[in-house]
Amino acid sequence: MAGVNWRLVHDAVMPFGPLGVCTVVHVRAFEAGPDVEPVIIVGQFGDYIGQSLTNTIEHASVAAQTVLYPDGRRFRLVQHNPYELMHDNPIPSFREVTFARRERIGRLRRWAARRRAEHDARFTVAATVVTIEGATRHIHPVIPAGEQFWRFFGPTWQPLDLEWPADEAGALTELGTELIRPAAVRLPALLGDTPVQVWPKALYVPALIGGPEAAALAAQRGDACHRRTGAEAALIDALADPQPGAIVELRGGVAVDPADPDTPPQR
Repeated sequence: MAGVNWRLVHDAVMPFGPLGVCTVVHVRAFEAGPDVEPVIIVGQFGDYIGQSLTNTIEHASVAAQTVLYPDGRRFRLVQHNPYELMHDNPIPSFREVTFARRERIGRLRRWAARRRAEHDARFTVAATVVTIEGATRHIHPVIPAGEQFWRFFGPTWQPLDLEWPADEAGALTELGTELIRPAAVRLPALLGDTPVQVWPKALYVPALIGGPEAAALAAQRGDACHRRTGAEAALIDALADPQPGAIVELRGGVAVDPADPDTPPQR
């Protein structure tokens, strides 16, 4: 937007989405006054773990709305990846995300959702594998839903053109196919001449963006993703490829949360 003075008002590493599914994103919010919709850039880190930001963009939008604009103020959302999604070229890409609709979840619906989640979390699918070495119990992980104040539906993506200032030409290789150092680009369609910092994929990590606390948060949520996928894989293997001579019993079991570091071994 030409002629609009944008200010960076928020720049942090933020957790988002269900624990065990999503990890953290880089959130930057730009504002230009009360009568202009803010622009929020959510970035997927180069070392991300869990589902991709494209597949969880609704969760990222909910987190941005809940934390930054809980009063319901509308904003424009931009997804940033440190590489081109379609070609996997190691240069940054930005896409504006538009949703078909959003809704605020009222107190009564949040209460009903909590009760339903508590009920669903009591039992889950479990498989007990019995061999001559003993019995091993595999339990399907339960994903904690958390309390949701907003929901976003029907995302669509529109690529945004980047402008590279003349003094940032050295940030790209001679062929322009790889970002080799941090640089500042422009998104003229949204932020005019306001600089937007970008990093090579290897440097776009929580520790370098948000410091030790962000690194610890990312590691904790990444571990939860590993535990969830490990539990799911073990259950699938037990059912689809049992050991020769093993007896497999499939039935419901008391749910445990593999995102909890204190979850006891299922043996």
